[in-house]
Amino acid sequence: MSSEDVDSAKSADALACEVSRLHERLAEAERAIRARDDFLAIASHELRNPMNALGLQLSAIQRLAQRDGETQLGEELQRARRILDRYVRRATTLLDVTRLNGGNFVIQRERIELRALVAASLDVHAEEAAFRNVTVTADVDEGIVGLWDEVALEEIFSNLLTNAFKYGRGSPITIRGWRDAGQACLSVADQGPGIDERNRQRIFEKFEQVVSGPRVQGGFGLGLWIASRLAHAHGGLIDVESHPGRGSCFTIRLPLAPPHTDTTFELAT
Repeated sequence: MSSEDVDSAKSADALACEVSRLHERLAEAERAIRARDDFLAIASHELRNPMNALGLQLSAIQRLAQRDGETQLGEELQRARRILDRYVRRATTLLDVTRLNGGNFVIQRERIELRALVAASLDVHAEEAAFRNVTVTADVDEGIVGLWDEVALEEIFSNLLTNAFKYGRGSPITIRGWRDAGQACLSVADQGPGIDERNRQRIFEKFEQVVSGPRVQGGFGLGLWIASRLAHAHGGLIDVESHPGRGSCFTIRLPLAPPHTDTTFELAT
């Protein structure tokens, strides 16, 4: 065998070893993904059960309060139940392994009145606003009705509102809603430190956080990515207007009616 043949054989062996290592790494990654999916499935189950039990307990206490004529207590318990119900619905959606990791998110469209949805979501976040001493004002036009997924729309708005709480640094938050050429527009604006041009698009990517400081709580950097994906699933988008030192304004733009009949969106990409 010539030296050239020997070198060629060695190269082939090296290539085969490299291919084998790549296959091993791929198999390891697939095992890690399966383990993650199993964990999320268990987490989803374990979260739902105690939350449902807590909901039943709140219902029982509410009935006792109503029987004893405790009207205000009954109203507060009813509000707590609404908050819990919305949390369970959102947690179930986000932890549903089949929907998220299977690669498809199916929009469940129904008639949603934007002003009512915003009011209900603000009620859920009222305690957080009070705790942070943040003033939230909302001006949403009446009669804006669209065919949207209620849970997904709540998730979009909640993520933008939570984002304003976290990064607005205690500044007032202004919410506006209006109709524009067959679209519903909903904006969430704060007067925080703002975002420079270089980082404006990065914030919609997974695991990205571009604002830091002692008053910023940690997170996974997924909120805006999830919100933008859900908006895109509706045929809409989220844009941001922001400049350093002048705050940020995030605007959701959603078609009032589905742009096509296919309501399946590849959320996991």
